[in-house]
Amino acid sequence: MFFRKSQLFRSKPYLQPMNLFKSICFIGFLLLLAACGYRLAGEDKHPELPFFPELVDDQFQLEALPYEGCEYLGKSHRFYVVDADMDTSKYEDRYLILLDGRLKEIARIKRQQFVGVKADGTIYTGQKNLFAYTYPSMKSQKVPILTFDIDSVIKTLPAHEQEKIATDTTIDAHAYRYQLYGDRMKKHLLEGLDSVFHVDRFTVLYYGKKVYGINNRESYVSEFIYDLPQALSAEYLPEGKGEAVAFIEDVVLGNKSMSHRVATSFHPFGLEYYHLIMGVDSIQIKVRSDHLGGEGLVQLASPVKGKVLLRETTAGRLYWLTKAGK
Repeated sequence: MFFRKSQLFRSKPYLQPMNLFKSICFIGFLLLLAACGYRLAGEDKHPELPFFPELVDDQFQLEALPYEGCEYLGKSHRFYVVDADMDTSKYEDRYLILLDGRLKEIARIKRQQFVGVKADGTIYTGQKNLFAYTYPSMKSQKVPILTFDIDSVIKTLPAHEQEKIATDTTIDAHAYRYQLYGDRMKKHLLEGLDSVFHVDRFTVLYYGKKVYGINNRESYVSEFIYDLPQALSAEYLPEGKGEAVAFIEDVVLGNKSMSHRVATSFHPFGLEYYHLIMGVDSIQIKVRSDHLGGEGLVQLASPVKGKVLLRETTAGRLYWLTKAGK
């Protein structure tokens, strides 16, 4: 049987399955993009608003602090800490800057890859080794790192346990050996432990006046950390957010693609819109941001009454926000 060309292409049953397949593929593709962080781009919703830090208002004024590309690490009871030179890729070329109550620089210390700042003012920084800096001397002290040798630990076990590892064929000797090692290590570390403080790859352990560190990549250390009671965690820095910054909405202007070995993810960027509020007065502004969702402009704990401390996240700048004439 032969069909005329016009009849063949008018025959809907032949086209519907193909259209359905294309629709399913297209929807699947959109879902995959969304799962990878992709967001549809739009346009500036409020072109009339000024860009931060330009404030078209006589009631407010901004003062930029002299640190570009910095990351605000938080406030201790004694000082503020910022991580300077964020654009420098080498950690050995970067500094931690300590600021007093009026955000005037009082000290600089060399930073390493990992940093932790306790609320009591102790700063920990390290990479292969861990160092502690205590205010006001700010002299580095190397924190002793505890290491654990599984063979040495196994030798401290009772004789019947050691014999079981060596002779019992009904168990996985390797797994049982590590289980006993982990249990013994946890018991040893918990004895007399007052509190802990986490510094990325390291965990700092406090036993009275003695301080030690452990590398979280050691065997069974991660399990030991997860088993710790929450009450043992040392005091962390307060976030210090307030009511002077109110996030309104954002709009995506584009997406940056980032490859991670076999996978690709997307990081949307765009504009965020905020109210800045001081007392009964407020203004609206917009911020260019790589951290959408209300993270582009953050209010920090201010040490000075009548002044609001702001951080523009993408540019890494700190600002004082005050009422005009004050």
